[in-house]
Amino acid sequence: MSILPPDYYTMVQQAYPDNPIWGFLVFALQFHIFMILYIIVNMLLTAGICWGLLIIFRILGIPWLDGTTKGFINRS
Repeated sequence: MSILPPDYYTMVQQAYPDNPIWGFLVFALQFHIFMILYIIVNMLLTAGICWGLLIIFRILGIPWLDGTTKGFINRS
């Protein structure tokens, strides 16, 4: 058994083999739960990377996207 089945029909059959209606409902529920988790993880990664870059740019005194040049190191 592989992690990703070849198609969605196989996933529906594996979710509940005896009843295709319950199989589809279980598959739809799992699909939406994993999609929401995927969206949340993407938002957290994006926010973390942006804040990390902001801190690095502030430490080095490089202008950030909004044009601010304020840094932790005084370069004057």
